[in-house]
Amino acid sequence: MRSYSNWEFGEVPDEMFEEARDTKDRDGPLLDRREGRGTAHSENIRSITDSLETCKTVARQGLGLPKNVVGILTAVTGRTWSAEELVKIGERKVNLERLFNLREGLTPSDDTLPWRVLHEPLPDGASKGSVVNLEPMLKEYYEARGWDRKTGYPSAEKLRELNLEPFQ
Repeated sequence: MRSYSNWEFGEVPDEMFEEARDTKDRDGPLLDRREGRGTAHSENIRSITDSLETCKTVARQGLGLPKNVVGILTAVTGRTWSAEELVKIGERKVNLERLFNLREGLTPSDDTLPWRVLHEPLPDGASKGSVVNLEPMLKEYYEARGWDRKTGYPSAEKLRELNLEPFQ
């Protein structure tokens, strides 16, 4: 429930629309699509739903995060919010969680999927016979996050952007 690549479900942020459309229309197994950016975006959005204590399914289908939630938050809190601000808050939370996990011993080698997903070909469906080629997705994900691929740490620039500099 933490994230998924939302491109397959039509949830494409405006800034990713062209890339997602080009990827979605491409022939071939779904698993070959580079999904790192979509997954990073989905994590940011789902971080918002966690913070608001809203159901992820309802938020995705009914609330229209983050655009439609800003009006609700403004009405409830009396403070004006923007969709961009909410996404940045979600991104900040994901990075704080990452820093915590790194401090506790997580390494980039822990960023993986179950053995079965990486080694057992799918028996049917649009991606029949495919396994996940994780490395290109991880590379794209790390780039989207602004994380160092060798250490897993957010870059100094990313920490500054998110106002997390004391955590360097």
